[in-house]
Amino acid sequence: MGSPSGRVRSERRAAPRGVRLSSFCAPFLFVAGLLLLGLYGLEKRASAQGFGWIEPATLDFDFLPEWADPRWKDELRDVAALFPPLRTDDPQGLEAFRAAIEELSFVRSVGPIEVLWPDGLRFDLQLYEPIACVPLERGYQLVSDDGTLLSGVWSVPPRVGGRWLPVIGPIEDARRLFSRALPGDYLFEREHTDALDVALSMRLHLTEAEQRSLGRTLIDARRARETSVVEPGVRLDLEGARRVLFGRAPFSGEPGELEDAAKWRSVVRALGLLEDGSLDWDLLDVRWDRPDLAPRGGWPEPEVPEADAGATSVAGPSARPRTGSTLGVR
Repeated sequence: MGSPSGRVRSERRAAPRGVRLSSFCAPFLFVAGLLLLGLYGLEKRASAQGFGWIEPATLDFDFLPEWADPRWKDELRDVAALFPPLRTDDPQGLEAFRAAIEELSFVRSVGPIEVLWPDGLRFDLQLYEPIACVPLERGYQLVSDDGTLLSGVWSVPPRVGGRWLPVIGPIEDARRLFSRALPGDYLFEREHTDALDVALSMRLHLTEAEQRSLGRTLIDARRARETSVVEPGVRLDLEGARRVLFGRAPFSGEPGELEDAAKWRSVVRALGLLEDGSLDWDLLDVRWDRPDLAPRGGWPEPEVPEADAGATSVAGPSARPRTGSTLGVR
C-alpha cells in the first residue's frame, strides 16, 4: 500500500484524464443548455397565457354539503371575486386569500392552500353546521353548535338536513337582545346557552324522523336553573299549542335530574300517541320517571251510576275527574 501522500500525487497525475472527460461531455452540456433555455421560454409563454396565476373569481364552490345554506356559496364567490389574480409562487397572497375565506361567519377553519397546476387551488374547508336559530324582527338566523350566529335569514324556522331547527327563545328577544345581532356574533346569555344545550341534546337523542315529528319548536330556558316542584324549568313550545316541561337544561350536572335520554324517550312516545290518533294532548311533563300527560281539553268526567230512589249519592275520591296521566316510560 502506498502512503497517503502517494495517493494525492496519483490523483494529481490523473487530472488530465478529467479534462478529457469534460471535453467528451461538452455536447451533452450544450444540449442541456438548450433545454433550459427552452423551459425558460416555455415559462415566459405560460405566464403570458395565464399559467402560473390563479384567478380566484373562477374557483368552483359546488362541493358544499347539502345541509349548507345555499347562499353561502354566493358569499364564498363574492369574497373570491375581491381578489386579483394570484401568483402560484406568492405565499403571502395565497395566505391573505385563505384568511379572508376563514373570516366568513359559517367557516370554522380553512386548511393550508395547495396549488394545483396550472390554475387551481385545493384546501380543506370546515363549515359550521346549523343546529338552531334565533328570532329576529325580520325572520330567523342560524346558530351553530358553539353558539355562533351564521349568515342567512329565513322567514320561518327552516328545516336543514332533514331536521327542523329549534328556535332559541323567548320570542320577545327578537326586539331586544337579538335586534342588533350580526353574523359572527355568538350567544353568551345564560338563558340562550341553556337553550342551546337543549338543542344539542335534541340533536343527540332524536333521529331526523323523530325531530320532524316534533315539528317546529321554541326552547324557552329563562328558568332552566330555577327548577323546583312548582317551577318546571325549560319549556318546549310545539306546534298545535302543545307544551313540554323539560326540567333543568342538559349538562347541568344537578343531582337527581332525570337523564336527557329518558326525557326524550318520553317525548317520542307522546308524539306516537298523536300520530296514531289514540290521544291528543297539550301538556307533557317529562321530569319524572313516569312522565305526566294532560289530554287536550282535560279528561272526561267519570260516569256516576244513578242512585236508587230515595238514596243519597256521595261522590268519593274516585269520582273526581283526572287531571293527568302517565306514559309508563322508564
